[in-house]
Amino acid sequence: MLSLAGILAGGCSPKLLRTLPVLTAAATSVSDSGGGGGGSSPSLTISAAGLRGLQAATGDFDQDGDVDVVFVSQTTDAVLYAAGDGSGGFAAVVSYAMAQTPVGVTAGDLDRDGDLDLFVTSDTSNVYYIPGNGDGTFGAASSNFAWSANIGITMGNFDTDGDLDAVVTLIGSDQVAPLMGSFGGTLTFGATYAVGDMPTGIASGVLDLNGTANDGKLSIVVANSGANTISVLLGNGNGTFNAAVSYAMGTTPVGVALGDFNKDGALDVVTANSGSSNISIRTGVGDGTFGAETTYTVGTNPVGVVVADFNRDGDLDIAVTNNGSDNISVLLGAAGATFGAATNTATSDGPMAIVAADFNRNGEPDAVAIESTDNVPTLVSGTDPADPATVTQASTIPGSTQCDAALGDIDHDGDIDIVYSNLGSGTVGVYDNNGSGAFALVENLNVGSGAGSQPCGIELTDFTRDGWLDFVVTLRTDGTVQTFTNDRDGTFTLADTQNFLAGAGTPWDVEVGDMDKDGDPDVVVIGIETGDANSAVEVFFNNSAAVLSTYDSVIDGPNDTWRGSLADLDNDGNLDISVATRTVADLTAALNDGSGGFPVAFTTVLNEAVGNDIIDVITADINRDGWLDFFIANTATAGAQDRELQYVRGDGTGALGSFLAPLNYDVTGADGNATAVLSGDFDWDGDLDVAIALTRDASVEVMTSDLTTGFTGFTTTDTEINCTDSGWGDVADLNGDGALDFALTCSTDNTVGIYLSD
Repeated sequence: MLSLAGILAGGCSPKLLRTLPVLTAAATSVSDSGGGGGGSSPSLTISAAGLRGLQAATGDFDQDGDVDVVFVSQTTDAVLYAAGDGSGGFAAVVSYAMAQTPVGVTAGDLDRDGDLDLFVTSDTSNVYYIPGNGDGTFGAASSNFAWSANIGITMGNFDTDGDLDAVVTLIGSDQVAPLMGSFGGTLTFGATYAVGDMPTGIASGVLDLNGTANDGKLSIVVANSGANTISVLLGNGNGTFNAAVSYAMGTTPVGVALGDFNKDGALDVVTANSGSSNISIRTGVGDGTFGAETTYTVGTNPVGVVVADFNRDGDLDIAVTNNGSDNISVLLGAAGATFGAATNTATSDGPMAIVAADFNRNGEPDAVAIESTDNVPTLVSGTDPADPATVTQASTIPGSTQCDAALGDIDHDGDIDIVYSNLGSGTVGVYDNNGSGAFALVENLNVGSGAGSQPCGIELTDFTRDGWLDFVVTLRTDGTVQTFTNDRDGTFTLADTQNFLAGAGTPWDVEVGDMDKDGDPDVVVIGIETGDANSAVEVFFNNSAAVLSTYDSVIDGPNDTWRGSLADLDNDGNLDISVATRTVADLTAALNDGSGGFPVAFTTVLNEAVGNDIIDVITADINRDGWLDFFIANTATAGAQDRELQYVRGDGTGALGSFLAPLNYDVTGADGNATAVLSGDFDWDGDLDVAIALTRDASVEVMTSDLTTGFTGFTTTDTEINCTDSGWGDVADLNGDGALDFALTCSTDNTVGIYLSD
């Protein structure tokens, strides 16, 4: 399925100069829950007490769609929660008193109930687990651990069992300690590992990309403030780690972060060096080792550090909190892991923790710093100048006449993986993402009857509602639909096989949605009825175990069905079905009766003359009037009807067949032959734009829109995608830089192209 999230595409020549982001400290609506404020900056004491507030956590804790922040109080010994309002401001702080003095905090769904929970470190001995309720409130804190004072904490699936684990730094004993999680939020204490003197900050990521023992496993990097070093501990994938390897950094490194600064696929490391008032950067080699140190001057006593692409130029930037000079330094990244001079923005008293997220919902990351004395979050907003994004082919994944691809985090390691259908070999390829947009084979899974089964449409979804993504695939030659459940190690097991139209049809596309509103995802298969070549749609209900049962089918639509889309077309709360047909060139739709049935046959929404074939369709509220519209891709032939994109607007009546006349766009000015259409906010202005894949000239073109004028024209020339015969794909942030990337199947080339956007 081609996601509505869209892709960031473009391709005009890059500008020689790019305007730097405008950085402003924004006032917030947060009440001051701490004491003091004002006066001179406190001197930083490197101890558990002096490093209180080193970390903060972000997430949608109240599930309202806005980013919230959780941090700890330096003055009241409490965990503080500030709900974001979606515009960069925050609601009044809510305080949760702690039995011991909190130091750091991180967040994740530890008990896998869909709500974000908290891990909190303390300056005495305990690590606390605080369950979230999903409404912005939290339950009682609990702890079963007793060590020396702990400071930093990082979370991840270190033992690859699917449950979140944690590793904390023990500043009193110069160690790190793993906490292995299990379903329900319980934790088990693991063996400790020696690191350098006074470990403070900690970060985790996949460091060894090509080793045999540690390939693809989460590792940790620790900032040792007393030793002026970092310790690198490569993970073994079972909750254990190799002995620490040390690298010299600046004086008193406190905060540490990871990011791919030079875009080579390997993670690099940066530390905030409080004693030398600079940052240190070492680039990763890709085997768990790091290169030479480079330093950049920032403010006085930097402690917190975060990595994000604040100016949206495709290069990661760095922001640090300067505890001694009461400001934030931002260093903009450039090619080759180089950075410009720091620009500083004033904060209140003694900033410590810093986090990055899109707090004001403008499509670009912002930074929020936490003042240690005032307990106030300060927003530093980056305003990106208008500049089209470009797409670069980063890699290809081999296959055999690929048909479709789906993206999602299949192994719970925090990055987006890929599954795709190999029509030519009868397999589904499963590839793991290393977090930077590079992929490694997990398995080539045999599906259907074998090499001749021709798998095509594929979708990832959680059929079993256990928190793990499963998948469904159509098999054209077999005439069947198969579901596979996740084994929680990156592999899958066959769960069910169902005939499409009792074996009398050829399935193509598959869509997933809750058709009967029972809370679990169902399957809608779109294909051709054997014998008369008419379109056919069949609905399969899921029993919450990835086992399917047929409820309803709608047959005898227009000829030569290709793709479909699920959306609530009439605003009644039920998912309806839209179908694109090629030979007759119709867009048809059928309305759901609320139980997953379709008592009325397909109604024609748009009819085109033969020669302007409709091959793909997506639905979205393009003009934000509350009614869904259509984007349609055409495999157009040369001549008067050569249009590759059509925009069909809902007229607000909810009646099928009463949509407004289509707006037609000839993308290339020639015979483009569009095979896929994708949508998203490509220019970050808050409006939905569109990109289309053109198979004949191997390009992607982007059109931007606004609410007043509709489409404003093309912002870019053709973007070469090196895909001879583009098929279908999916969209997600593949390299963790905040920009949307995409995977596109190339059937003639026998590859899946991975395209990263800046």
